[in-house]
Amino acid sequence: MRGLQTTCAVWDIYIPIIFQGLSVLSGSPSRGLTIAEVRSMPIRNAYLAALLVFAACSNSASAPDEETIPNDITDPLIVVDSPTRGTLTEDGRVTVSGHVSDEGSGVASVSVNGQDAELADDGSFTALVNLPEGITLLESVVTDKAGNRSDDLRAILNGQLADQGSNVKDALVGNVNRQTLGILSTMVSDVAESTDFGQVGKAFNPLVDVGNSCAGVKLNLNSANKSNVDMNLNPTPQGVQVEVVLHDLDVDMTANFKIGCFGGGGSAGVNISATSYTATGLLDVNITENGDLDVSLANLQTSFQGFDLDVGSIPSVIVNLFNSTAESKVKSIIGNEINKMVPSLGKDFLSDFTKADLAFNLLGDTLHLKLRPVDIAMSDEGIRLRVDGSAEFENVQGASYLTSPRPVPSMAGADQGLSIGLADDLANQLMASLWASSAIENLIAPQLAPQMRGLFGDTADDIRVDLMLPPIVSTDPVTGAVRLTIGDLIVRVADPSGVLVEFAVSAEVDLKIEQDAGILKLVTDAASVRGKLIEKSPQVVLNIDDATVAAIAELAIKQISNQSDGLFEALPIPSFGAIMVGLPQVHAADGYLLLDAELSY
Repeated sequence: MRGLQTTCAVWDIYIPIIFQGLSVLSGSPSRGLTIAEVRSMPIRNAYLAALLVFAACSNSASAPDEETIPNDITDPLIVVDSPTRGTLTEDGRVTVSGHVSDEGSGVASVSVNGQDAELADDGSFTALVNLPEGITLLESVVTDKAGNRSDDLRAILNGQLADQGSNVKDALVGNVNRQTLGILSTMVSDVAESTDFGQVGKAFNPLVDVGNSCAGVKLNLNSANKSNVDMNLNPTPQGVQVEVVLHDLDVDMTANFKIGCFGGGGSAGVNISATSYTATGLLDVNITENGDLDVSLANLQTSFQGFDLDVGSIPSVIVNLFNSTAESKVKSIIGNEINKMVPSLGKDFLSDFTKADLAFNLLGDTLHLKLRPVDIAMSDEGIRLRVDGSAEFENVQGASYLTSPRPVPSMAGADQGLSIGLADDLANQLMASLWASSAIENLIAPQLAPQMRGLFGDTADDIRVDLMLPPIVSTDPVTGAVRLTIGDLIVRVADPSGVLVEFAVSAEVDLKIEQDAGILKLVTDAASVRGKLIEKSPQVVLNIDDATVAAIAELAIKQISNQSDGLFEALPIPSFGAIMVGLPQVHAADGYLLLDAELSY
């Protein structure tokens, strides 16, 4: 185009001269020339060439003026001054500011996350960006008039922040439904069937000791047998109705008696039999001021069905002394044992939800998980237990984590035996504590070292890793996804000459549930990684761009997600003793990770 512009400038001068010369040669300098006259002229070819050049110049004159857009192949420069990397805010929006420049064609536009920025004459720019809750990537882009572009990518954390170690309200929600209570019934039935009520009763001998020196009796229990035990638990808004039935009860006793005032008497066997023995009551679960579970069986009622007392040849006057007393004593002994058995097993059944302080060794430090039950709600569907909690490393202070309290999700429709809701606030508290301990950086740097030496040489042994923001765990109730978000993991590689390369990595990692040797844990599934080259030394000949950075960072991201896997192994998934927990179905509610698993016994 520049060559054509020069040619046209010259021909603007010479074309009039050519026309004048042709007119003189024709002998008619005062008039114009016809086409026929030109064709007959010896110099017509020169004339036609002049016409062609003139036409081209005329067309170029009507085209847009491109002289102001030089041949620019250099990318413009963008520098973001604010926000700095590692920024946490609760404002819900942020002003992105910096400056841009281009020495070639000039700056055409600046945008932040697709939104046009205000660009001043001196190259400074600002853009006000609204922020959703969580980690957001701010992508600032500058484009010059030749179409070249440069960008800046950095992460920011927005949302309500809480101090590390603070109490997480409703950190854990447990739902004990009818199926779960049915399994508890089976457990109690098995314990009752294996209980030797005769041995228990012997501790109360003599069951009866009544009378005087002229007529008296002592009744001792020898054995108590039954065929099988049934138990039913029925949830109600007032508590769990309990019914325990011992079938085919047979109790053998010995009566030592005396009759008359002169030493008469003897010994004889006594037998109590019944087609069944039934104990009913209301299992009540409460929380004490200290946060402990108080489980009791209230309003215990006992009765015999098909009762029979066989006294053999014992005189009636002696039988009258123990007849009603023996029956009530047997009822009381069995009832007392049931009254101890059922609440104790019920408390053990719920104890994994309410352990006060769980300690785990993780990456050389001690992680404390503190739980405190705060509410028990009864309904026709079952028992709902809400637990507050906190998680922190022993030697970590001053960290902040994202908190986004949500209403406790409804689990009334869950048809599995085990239903647990885990607040993402508790998971974020765990991740923030791990982040503040620097354990992530200390783990990743050695893992990256061989890879970096392979790329930059054996002298590239100075590797520094800084995770600028605490990782965030979030749940999506629409897609059901559980996601770990990592923002601005800065990797700096240097050798004795100085920094070779520095880059930032951000990623979204989807997690899924697996079961390994009876342990439930979240493991890494799919990952989406974004990389941004911050600095590269001129001595590095490798072609490193943002895509290369993302590939290099894959190992680092995997190490972070592996640590989240280990953290979730520490979460309190109840084991219920002999009860087997099947592979849970995992889905997300608003602010909660829900686990539904089949129980078997």
